[in-house]
Amino acid sequence: MMMRRIVDLLRVANRRRLAQRRWRNLERNLRQRPTGSEYGHGFLMVQDGRPLEVDWEMATRRVTEAMLPKVDLFVNVGANIGFYTLMAQTVGVRTIAFEPEPVNCQFFCKNMMINGFVENLELWPVAVGSPPPRILEIYGMRSTASLSPDFKPSRIAQRIPVVALDDVVLSHRWMQKGLLVMIDVETWEQQVLDGAKGLLSLDPKPLWIIEVLPESRSQNQTFQTMWDCGYRAYRIMHTGDLTELRQGSTGPGAPLAPGEWNYIFADSRLSLSEVVAGRN
Repeated sequence: MMMRRIVDLLRVANRRRLAQRRWRNLERNLRQRPTGSEYGHGFLMVQDGRPLEVDWEMATRRVTEAMLPKVDLFVNVGANIGFYTLMAQTVGVRTIAFEPEPVNCQFFCKNMMINGFVENLELWPVAVGSPPPRILEIYGMRSTASLSPDFKPSRIAQRIPVVALDDVVLSHRWMQKGLLVMIDVETWEQQVLDGAKGLLSLDPKPLWIIEVLPESRSQNQTFQTMWDCGYRAYRIMHTGDLTELRQGSTGPGAPLAPGEWNYIFADSRLSLSEVVAGRN
């Protein structure tokens, strides 16, 4: 019993030390000089730690940039420090963003303020899932944080509130027919969709861009959910081309190139040319 007590006290002390270091680093990084011109989207940003590569998700960025001016509302689930929300705000698209990781939320707010984007967006500092429960643990920190304990397991865990996407978006004052939903939640995407049945059944159907990582245990279920709801699935290739995944396949398979795990889901009644043109 005494040994267990000592171990528990050491763990508490170590967590406190890590938390103090984390917030010291946060204060220093928030004071960094903004950058962003190298990405070519017309906004500035401060980043936490190592900057994104200039060609990070280049194909997905190009597709998203083409779609955003043709929608009325952008829903950014797993907004991180706000890169895609900044893209939406640059072209004047109202945005509802969700980001539960506290440090990411600080950088998100900083990035919106330095660009003057403080009116046509809402940040919900919560996780998105299919509650109950409405409080869960998120594992890891910053860009590697996930509600799935199978994703890059970490001893660091934080307790966060959880909401269903339908509960926020369907009744939101900004709700419009032209809707683009982006989900980047590190293998938690099926749980997000489980709480978005109302959005999935809308007509006209929203456009969705969803990251489905190869290591996600629910990747086949995610694709089947979208097919069952009347969507087609298109892999965003690193070249910028869109390749359709046919219903009945056993999921996305292995990526053809690094980073090819973002997918567009669009109304199955639309042709690929109509999807690219921004119809939904």
